[in-house]
Amino acid sequence: MISMDHFCVICGSNQSVISVRRPVDYEYSVIPPEKYCYLRCRDCCSEWLSPRPAPEALAAFYPESYHAYSEGEDHGWFAKILVGARAKVRGRKYRSLLSGDSGSLFDVGAGDCRHFYELARYADLKFSGVELQPALAKRAKEMGFDVATGTLESMDIMPHIGRHDIVSMNHVIEHVNDPVEVMRRVLVMLKPGGYVIGQLPTNEGWESHVFGEAWAGYHYPRHLQVFSRKGLRRMLEKLGYEDIQIRSSPHCQIAISMQNILLKWGVKLQLRHGRSNIYGLLLLLSLPFEFVIAAIDKSGIIDFTACKPKGN
Repeated sequence: MISMDHFCVICGSNQSVISVRRPVDYEYSVIPPEKYCYLRCRDCCSEWLSPRPAPEALAAFYPESYHAYSEGEDHGWFAKILVGARAKVRGRKYRSLLSGDSGSLFDVGAGDCRHFYELARYADLKFSGVELQPALAKRAKEMGFDVATGTLESMDIMPHIGRHDIVSMNHVIEHVNDPVEVMRRVLVMLKPGGYVIGQLPTNEGWESHVFGEAWAGYHYPRHLQVFSRKGLRRMLEKLGYEDIQIRSSPHCQIAISMQNILLKWGVKLQLRHGRSNIYGLLLLLSLPFEFVIAAIDKSGIIDFTACKPKGN
């Protein structure tokens, strides 16, 4: 690892080392026109893609077959059960964060909005959001949702200032070009006492060390940064958030890491929406272990919540 001086996009430190010199997209085989590497901060231990991609280059990182755009086509029967269970857990969690019986939720990275329908079964929420892909944002509007096209960094947030009880960003903050600016904007959009809630990979779990550059948490080139717990907490505290909670969560990431390592070893797998023909089997094999490591708070996936001070 070669020592380099680059500013950490999460904590601002200028001390870094190369952690992944030649990352590979195992899921979708996207090859960006520019060569990138991942740097690791010596201070907060978070990682980020370097050099930083231009905002206009991001859309090309997401092929039409990207799993978030597939409206559930990539899920086998077992995965569908897990997706339904996840929606139930999230819906009840969101409901517990509301000060009343109903509220407003803004979703960063709304995708195809299929999760809005699932969440509505468990919480009385008015949904809105922002989505990078124009076709998906258009589809969401046609379904009656107030979903802007673009990124949170670039959208006009004036109509949203102090409006939302919850801002959700599940597997989003690792995709944005300027995570600090995104979280600053989220704080402005929340009502006093409102919550930001999200889920993301962390490089502090055992998984990143076992699978190395094939770890699914890199999700290259779409994950522009990979947070450590320390880096995430430090960023939120510096911006003024309170009641910050960070906890491991069971997820399908180990199955994807296993798929990646098989592909790295040259095993021929048929991929559809980034998932192989043996993905269901890998999921079944890995899920018990996922629950165990989540229970001891060592998972490679973390949930976080943070509150906007009530006096603001």
